[in-house]
Amino acid sequence: MDFLTRSLTQVKWEQSQCRAEEGIFFGNNRALLLGKIEDDPDHFHYEVCQHTSLPVLMTAQPQDWAELMECAGCRIEQDGMLVTAGQGNGEGDGYIAVSRKDDNWLVWLIHINDAEDMIELSVEGKTIHALSQHYPIAYEWTIAIDDPESIRAERVRM
Repeated sequence: MDFLTRSLTQVKWEQSQCRAEEGIFFGNNRALLLGKIEDDPDHFHYEVCQHTSLPVLMTAQPQDWAELMECAGCRIEQDGMLVTAGQGNGEGDGYIAVSRKDDNWLVWLIHINDAEDMIELSVEGKTIHALSQHYPIAYEWTIAIDDPESIRAERVRM
């Protein structure tokens, strides 16, 4: 894959960046902006509130990028995929991403503005489990690899 055939989302992924909006971003420049839904005081999930693309987001906010920092211990290789998680440069930013191991092609990346720092990551079958924490707040995240829109979280008592 050469520079001319890679999407801007892919290029930014390779530079450890993603859009700053809360959403799911795909290597082909497709984007799903997310809205947080409180199920009860300790459980919440996200719903897609807008289908869009990177060019549309760039028109509105061309400089709105987040720096990504992978957290130690938050990298798992499985079935030709690489699952990573970490933090962004904004306070509370967190991300979880799935990419192809052989060429680093971004399958999807979820960026959440109030996720806190991802500190643990595991994969069971086709489900990602992550723990994010910044005392006194901690969340357990569950996401199906094949359905990132299924993102759910639970507040954990510390």
